[in-house]
Amino acid sequence: MLKGIVTLLKIEVKMARKTSLIKNTFIYAIGNLGTKFIGFFMLPFYTAHLSKSEYGYFDLVLVLVSLFVPLISFQIQDGLYRFLIEQKDDKNKGLQIFNSLFAVVLNLVVFNFLSILIISYTNFNIQYQTTIIIFFNLSIIWGQIAQISRGLNKKLVYSLAGLTNAILIALFSLIFISYFHLGVEGILYGYIIAYAFSILYIVFSIKIWRYLKYSKFDFSIWKRTIMYSLPLVPNIVNWWVMNMFDRLFINYYLSIDANGLYAVANKFPSLVLMLNTIFNLAWQDSAIEHYNSVNKNKYYSRTFNKLFVLQLTSVFVLIALTKPMLIILVDEAYFESWKYVPFLYIAMVFSAFSSFYGVGFQASKQTKGAFSSSIIGSVINIALNALLIPVIGLQGAALSTMLAFLMMWIIRIYQTKKYFYISVSKKNILITFISLIFVLILYYLNMVLTDSILILFSLILFIIMNKDFLRSLISRLRKGK
Repeated sequence: MLKGIVTLLKIEVKMARKTSLIKNTFIYAIGNLGTKFIGFFMLPFYTAHLSKSEYGYFDLVLVLVSLFVPLISFQIQDGLYRFLIEQKDDKNKGLQIFNSLFAVVLNLVVFNFLSILIISYTNFNIQYQTTIIIFFNLSIIWGQIAQISRGLNKKLVYSLAGLTNAILIALFSLIFISYFHLGVEGILYGYIIAYAFSILYIVFSIKIWRYLKYSKFDFSIWKRTIMYSLPLVPNIVNWWVMNMFDRLFINYYLSIDANGLYAVANKFPSLVLMLNTIFNLAWQDSAIEHYNSVNKNKYYSRTFNKLFVLQLTSVFVLIALTKPMLIILVDEAYFESWKYVPFLYIAMVFSAFSSFYGVGFQASKQTKGAFSSSIIGSVINIALNALLIPVIGLQGAALSTMLAFLMMWIIRIYQTKKYFYISVSKKNILITFISLIFVLILYYLNMVLTDSILILFSLILFIIMNKDFLRSLISRLRKGK
């Protein structure tokens, strides 16, 4: 009798963990997909109303802001979230929030002061510089406030704020460009207003003043948050750095036209990266929540094995559909990019596995491992670019990215063994490895017959390997859960 009750409890715990991870993934998807897809949805509008140089300048602003936000903020929002999630009372939550925000505001004060000095006393001048500085400041503040809502377990508030932000960016961009003809500056105004509204929405939704009434500078809290967050900066900018060096080496050894092909080839894998980012938010919650559980290794192993199969079989399907999608979506001049897509897809799979293990650094609060593995990954990518691109061209850039993320994953497997152990199914490794070779052979034969067989094979394999996941998903959709 007692044994039966214990068994039932274990099943309930297992189901609760699974449900929580799936539920959190869907909640985070609500708030993040809108923001991530806004660039795609607005692309026809932007290209219709902006010149090539204007759109190129706007894209450059977004890229540089995405690089400098973690560098200036010290990625404090990650430390804020990690320590806030474990606080039990309003006073300790308030102290964590205040000291984290104090660190960020201090950084912003220094950044703004230096920016004003440079603008005022040098010949350095950029278009819309004041607007860009405001946009940059609000980007950082938005990141902190959003993570506060996550740390307080207000996931729905976090997601609705993200969705609101995306809608407002689109709405105000349309208004400022269509009716006021403000071009790039109009889009930046749209982002600024959207960030301001979204920040206020979270502030009032979580009643942040309840926690800030305990405002008090505490050096130990301030220090631990910075020491936790700083090593994560290279981890955040790693993808940007790899992309940048890919482009630089391609330009140097090949041509600008080759860079255009590589940019198109990267578009499809970048969508996989976006979806993985959403899953990682949910996995971060679950991994930290269950880090001290006696069944931690079993839970982590079970989750990773499902992710392993789902990621690889999904990428097989995407590889099979790449050529038809390129025919539909891009000009004939860019169709040659099909050759470089598969290894970039596989790179995103290794990136996802690396990120999965990387959450262990955050759960254990030992983030220095994330720093070292990210740096090693970037160095490997740069070295392989220099060696492979002159020899095999664009395929060298794709292979360099794939091998760099593979090495990051392998390094993190060994680094995280002191925190947890993940047992990977040898059967799954064998099946997916053999299938990968078969998929790549069919893909590069480049014939109508082999492409058709590839699509059929990848779809059948995906259904067979993920039948339990698909059955569970269909069941939940039918029940409306």
